[in-house]
Amino acid sequence: LMQAAREAWILLARTHPPARTMRESSMNIIIVGAGSIGLHMARTLSEEEHSICLIEHDEKLAADLNEQLDSRVI
Repeated sequence: LMQAAREAWILLARTHPPARTMRESSMNIIIVGAGSIGLHMARTLSEEEHSICLIEHDEKLAADLNEQLDSRVI
């Protein structure tokens, strides 16, 4: 059973001076919404050593994801 994806808003901020490619610099990233898109982005960007903060309205989902992800979930 598939559900329609919810919206995901992503905010980015560099923590180092601009580099030649995004992969060469770490970024602080805020993702709003832990639907399929937001969750995929959080996992992918976290694996690339970026600092992620995931904001989710559903408190139970946020608590569960906080245990599962190497990211801050609020």
